[in-house]
Amino acid sequence: MPTVRSPRAQRREAAAPDWLLAPEVFGARRGALPPALWNNGPDWWLLELADAAAVRGLRPDLGAIAALPGQGKLAVFAPGDGAADLVVRAFPPGAGIAEDPATGSVNASIAAALHQAGRLPGRDGRYRASQGRELGRDAVLQLEVDGAGEVWVGGPVHAVIRGTVDW
Repeated sequence: MPTVRSPRAQRREAAAPDWLLAPEVFGARRGALPPALWNNGPDWWLLELADAAAVRGLRPDLGAIAALPGQGKLAVFAPGDGAADLVVRAFPPGAGIAEDPATGSVNASIAAALHQAGRLPGRDGRYRASQGRELGRDAVLQLEVDGAGEVWVGGPVHAVIRGTVDW
């Protein structure tokens, strides 16, 4: 199973809009982790929701998300619902996509945020995240945070292109 090390994610100093700080966002209760803008290449606003059902049933306002500082991208997550340790949805309308079914960069940023908060799910720094079920593409991503705090992302893939890169 392919695995890659993510660039190190860092929290960016950015003020969250009032609607992102409300106890309910798009009708779903927020979780304990405060919303924050993280970057490991792309910027992503990370929003913990109260539970997996809130993530799975979320009906976001894509216009509000597109207007977020940091290129209009929001990822929501919560503890898993049995098949995975974490459930994730990624909405990048600022990049012209309503919802992405499997996003390594956002899952790596979530892993870094949870690691920093001392709330990494799973065991021994490893866990499984489910993303894309709502789009009919239930991706399962394998995440690992190693002893140096580096985040590794992997999982089954469907290769659509093959090639080599010469440096």
